[in-house]
Amino acid sequence: MGLVTQSSQYLSGNSSNQMEVEKEGIISDELKFVFEIMNYVVLTALISFCGMVTNVINFIVFLRQGLNDSVSISLLGLAISDFGSSATHFWMTICINPLFADSGISLNSRTIQYITAGWPHVICTRITCYITAYITLERCLCIVIPLKVKNIITPRRTVFVIITIYILMTASVTPAFYAIRLDWVFNEAKNRSLIDLAYAPDGIDIENIILFVSAFSQLAAFIVVILCSLFLVNGLREKSKWRQKSSSAGDGNSSSRDNKVVKMVVIVASVFIICYLPSTTNHIIMTTSEEYSVMGRYKNMFHSVWSFLNMLEAVNSAVNIFIYYNMSTKYREEFRKLFCFASDGDK
Repeated sequence: MGLVTQSSQYLSGNSSNQMEVEKEGIISDELKFVFEIMNYVVLTALISFCGMVTNVINFIVFLRQGLNDSVSISLLGLAISDFGSSATHFWMTICINPLFADSGISLNSRTIQYITAGWPHVICTRITCYITAYITLERCLCIVIPLKVKNIITPRRTVFVIITIYILMTASVTPAFYAIRLDWVFNEAKNRSLIDLAYAPDGIDIENIILFVSAFSQLAAFIVVILCSLFLVNGLREKSKWRQKSSSAGDGNSSSRDNKVVKMVVIVASVFIICYLPSTTNHIIMTTSEEYSVMGRYKNMFHSVWSFLNMLEAVNSAVNIFIYYNMSTKYREEFRKLFCFASDGDK
């Protein structure tokens, strides 16, 4: 696994090996620094801050409009995980910012962000993945068994599922906080001890297992979202054809509402797929190449690529508010009430 190479090299402090590895890399230190400043310190920081604000708004709006159906409950859970994703991203950008990292503080912020921001971010993104998968699956069941789905997926059961997702995803990553810890470590470059990463005796093996489980779980959720989204798109097409052939509108309002919900879910899932497809692919590459890692031969490429991928993940956590506002009349009306906008025209 990629980060095992990083762990052993970092803890051994073998600078000659690190210099040799770096010479064999593809992207220079200077170019990597440019990517990190542009993508992390500027763009991701701005997007993540906006994501924290927008998800607080989402949280308040969903609570105000009432949690009377499974979709609202799921979207509330998604808003919480997206806020966590944005917050951990924002802390990550602070740790990487040279103004903070080189300010003379007694910690190596560039490396401690791995355990204080990186792994907490993994928890939040996995929760986001599985809640998105649950939402798309629930909409698929509405198409397959429309008369039974309300008895199967009730608000109470949805609450149970969302809480279970939070517990399982957190538990799956928690061993990382045993394997990797913060401790005082002597820094040769600064000639003093700093708070830095320290691995438990069996920490590298534990980290290996967690990385594999994390990559597999993200891939599984990603596949579910893709398959369900394709099914929903096909279902919308079939409904559109049926409406063109049938002139009866006995349940027109209800059908129109359901279609709007499905379209909104499809758009949310599509944004998720676009933003997470590159990182899912990158996770697979990480599990197959030890040199493509934090301190491997291609470490500069690793950091540079992740600077772009993290920015995409930050976008996914921040943009849902625009989808909800444009696709949901109920959300739009509650949003306008919250900010004292006139809502008489939105009915």
